[in-house]
Amino acid sequence: MKRILIVLLFLLLLAALALPAAIGWLVQDRAGTALRERWPEAEIDWQRGWTRSSIDVDVPGGRAQIKLRHLTVMPPGLLALDGRITLSEPLAAIELSGSVSPRLVLQLQLDAPSIALQTQAMWQWDAPKLRIEADRNGNLMLNLESRQLLVHDGLGNRLTLAEFQLRLQNTAESDTHSGIELQLGATRLGAQPSGITLKAESVDREALAQLIEAGRELSNSEPDSATAGFAAIGALAAWQQLVAGGLSLELATLELDAAFELQGRWDPGTRRLRLLGGGPEATLLDWSAPLIGLQQSLTPDQADRLARDWLTALQDQPGIRRQDRQLRIDIQRP
Repeated sequence: MKRILIVLLFLLLLAALALPAAIGWLVQDRAGTALRERWPEAEIDWQRGWTRSSIDVDVPGGRAQIKLRHLTVMPPGLLALDGRITLSEPLAAIELSGSVSPRLVLQLQLDAPSIALQTQAMWQWDAPKLRIEADRNGNLMLNLESRQLLVHDGLGNRLTLAEFQLRLQNTAESDTHSGIELQLGATRLGAQPSGITLKAESVDREALAQLIEAGRELSNSEPDSATAGFAAIGALAAWQQLVAGGLSLELATLELDAAFELQGRWDPGTRRLRLLGGGPEATLLDWSAPLIGLQQSLTPDQADRLARDWLTALQDQPGIRRQDRQLRIDIQRP
């Protein structure tokens, strides 16, 4: 009996000694495969050791240098990492840290002094911080904060938002469906805080992935091309699958400058829609005009006129009333 115990202890010791190296091998195998699939042209230099590894990845437009520690004690975990990501588009130098707990919970933190992204407008984040937490059950939490977000273009459109925050949470409801919540918060210069909370229940994860992929293909396709047609068909099929799965959407709150408020709910399967709220028309115009100008590449004057025309058109809709420069919404359909 004593000899059996000694053998078992010896085997356990060997397993404990081999575990850090096994974790390093597993990470290299899984992460290396994922990197090669995503960026076939990437140059990957992986140095794997017993308790530590490092990876240097070069791809067009960026470079990542990451150090890994296997089976950490402080804090207890399977893996800890830290490193630096350098990007040319968007222009950014990002510090990265993270860990994988014994319960296979992934935590990542990314910080940068600033990030600038040029699309049809220039997006500039001041001191952005991104936190990500995910587990093996499909639960995901993403939190992005920035001291200031400035969006502007060469036409004079400009939107400055202080204390910008985005929070996305995906909670697994079953093996196939999730609940999703999106929160956005910010404060315009000289105004009160604004925010929006959107919730989606009974979201078919497979259908949502197909819808996102179809949307990506559609945006990258030439208008009226066969590729665009197939992408549109794919998007429609994915949407029908989402509706069949019991999808419901809720506007838990929309608050602009602490003055204009709106709440609502939409059940696509039953076509039931409920919207209730309202507030000063000026608040709605202050937000919509720069957004229209930035999105459609219009001058500020053109965007303001379009926003006012849109507001005028709303008064003809059932359940919408304009009075004393206030907009009131009370829609219930069917």
